[in-house]
Amino acid sequence: MFNLYILEDDENFKKKEKQLIHNILGECNYDQEISNKIDLYLLDIYGEVNGIELASKIKKHNQNAQIIFVTSYDALVYEAMRTFPFYFARKSHLEELEYALKEFLASQLVKTMKVPIANTREEMDLSICEIVAIEKYHNYCDIHTKNSTFHKRCSLKEIDQDLDDHFIYVNKGVIVNIDYMNKIDKDVLLDDFGQCYSISRSKRKDVIKMMIRKKVKK
Repeated sequence: MFNLYILEDDENFKKKEKQLIHNILGECNYDQEISNKIDLYLLDIYGEVNGIELASKIKKHNQNAQIIFVTSYDALVYEAMRTFPFYFARKSHLEELEYALKEFLASQLVKTMKVPIANTREEMDLSICEIVAIEKYHNYCDIHTKNSTFHKRCSLKEIDQDLDDHFIYVNKGVIVNIDYMNKIDKDVLLDDFGQCYSISRSKRKDVIKMMIRKKVKK
């Protein structure tokens, strides 16, 4: 279930928007406050709150924030693009919003791995793009996402086989998803959620290279 934040003053359009979201993304949580737990922002540009200014504030705290601008003001598209949104959709063309939501969904449906559900013997599929970091503890690995931690009996080497090139070892006991990493402070790597990970000497150059590559892509 995705966590969404909607900035929209027109209640009639907001109902249409939510119906379209439900049709494509299914049941979603609609948060009233901005946080790193939000998966997707849908922002009107012109209203009581300026959507472009809000997007800029969001990006300062979370460079990976996914933002779709939904507006009637086509002329503001170039200004809006300065915040590197995921997509721009016009209210008069709901098919554009439909396309944007489908593209967002497709971006989330990537490789998955099996993780145990707490207090049960069952497992669930976890999209690897949701993983922030993986830490090894004895014969187990803690798999951290934005909202949860999964405790799985396996080795880091086994998990690494399921990951893509967005992941890197920062030391022999920790793998991180570079997309969620914010900055390097001496020998520590900080993520978007305030957690920090020690960088070993042997991994420092590789971590710096990946962080530079990430900034260049943005």
